[in-house]
Amino acid sequence: MVSFGIAFYSFSSHCNKLEPEYHSAAEELIGMSSSSKLAKVNVKENPELFDRYNMVGYPTLLFFK
Repeated sequence: MVSFGIAFYSFSSHCNKLEPEYHSAAEELIGMSSSSKLAKVNVKENPELFDRYNMVGYPTLLFFK
């Protein structure tokens, strides 16, 4: 089963602090040949997703199986 982690972000200081750690985790999953994947979505470019998942701030991390 594939699972996904999605970081919904903007260009805030909190998002900037998360980015290197999130990138590192994504690289680690690739190195492990994991079926889990990580992705990022810019909420300024995709506001409909921000509303769809009832987010109140960012970064927001959601995980799907």
